[in-house]
Amino acid sequence: MYTGVVGFSSYFPPNVRSCSELLYLRRKAGRMLGWSTYILASLKKYGSRFDILYSIIPSLCQHNRYTIRSEFGVNVDIVEFPVRRIVKNIYDYKDYNAIVSFISNINKEELIIYTHNLFSLNFAYELLIFFSKLKKINKNITIVAHQHSQPPFKYYSESLGKLKGSAIGVAGEFLFKLLHKYIDGYVVSNKKTFHYLVDEMNIDPSTVLYQHVGVDYENVNPAKYRAYMHIVEEKVWKNCDYRLVLVSKVTRNYGGYVKGVDLVPHVVSMLRKLGYRACIAVIGEILDKELALKLKSTNGIILTDHLPRDEVFKIVASSDLYILPARSNYYYGGIGVAVIEALALNIPVVSPTLEHVPDERVVKYLGVKAKWVDTAGISRFVRDIVHALDNITQFRPRQYSIRFYDIRIMVNNLEKLFTSLTRKI
Repeated sequence: MYTGVVGFSSYFPPNVRSCSELLYLRRKAGRMLGWSTYILASLKKYGSRFDILYSIIPSLCQHNRYTIRSEFGVNVDIVEFPVRRIVKNIYDYKDYNAIVSFISNINKEELIIYTHNLFSLNFAYELLIFFSKLKKINKNITIVAHQHSQPPFKYYSESLGKLKGSAIGVAGEFLFKLLHKYIDGYVVSNKKTFHYLVDEMNIDPSTVLYQHVGVDYENVNPAKYRAYMHIVEEKVWKNCDYRLVLVSKVTRNYGGYVKGVDLVPHVVSMLRKLGYRACIAVIGEILDKELALKLKSTNGIILTDHLPRDEVFKIVASSDLYILPARSNYYYGGIGVAVIEALALNIPVVSPTLEHVPDERVVKYLGVKAKWVDTAGISRFVRDIVHALDNITQFRPRQYSIRFYDIRIMVNNLEKLFTSLTRKI
């Protein structure tokens, strides 16, 4: 395999302030190493066509190299480069030349740089510097950008307001067009970004893969967790006739509002008024103290705090529905990993993010594609939940989602894209 793959992350968690805090959180979470590392581990475990080399990640610590054991049971070589804070919550790498030098010394005929990217002024500027330097290396380098989460710049007026959004949109569009000449291929997580790149930027659709991150359906399997069902029912679901679940870590107000975590008390109260003795388990750290207090004080809400993945799956697998009342006044970047994990566990989903399923015809088997939720639209979202609960036997979420989101499908699609791009060099 003469073509090597290097992951590159330009994202650093904004709530982390020091090297010691970063190391503590990585030990606690067991990861915080970025999408590019997840992709490389996936390719190394389930792929066969490329040599998986390094994942380059930003750090508040000094330059460091080490190997991690991924959740797929394969080793990934990590190379950290220090970042600096430009202004509050905005970081970039201290020394792009050091990264370029490291890559230039890799002994491969061809290299693919797989980078996690956002439609953000800071990331666009940062990657423009990095990519321009990278392309000057005297070797065959293919750059693949995973456009994740935030909307294309032209849609910023929808999420940030007309004045601020339009200003950022114009500046962002200019930067993105400069950046695009260095990018050979894209992976996108949602339909709006796909159509933006193909229809408005006139990018060759053969170089744009519409693929959300995959889940290992063999491991995330409901049969694996049936033995724990009675334990979870006794421990979590006491006095609950209907069991709903939502997984979300809220680090600040923005996170809670995007996923609609703050709307959950209204949802459970409305369900109970309609005669559905429902409980909603909110799984994950809620660092917004005011929101956490509101959740804890609402009858019918079970707040678990952070749990290991297997414990999360036990609760999700014992539930009736997975809900995600994603808000309409923010842009949501794809179907979401937690949603896919629920589908893999054969739990129907009620969420607007089902609009990102590639085949509209199968959505009715996955759950209910709700409207994007705001405060005025909670009643409509609750009606969608009631419809799902009353028609629970019609859904086949695992059977119909595996064809899009199993990790083997994702890896196969990525390798096809990489192969087609490297042949064009």
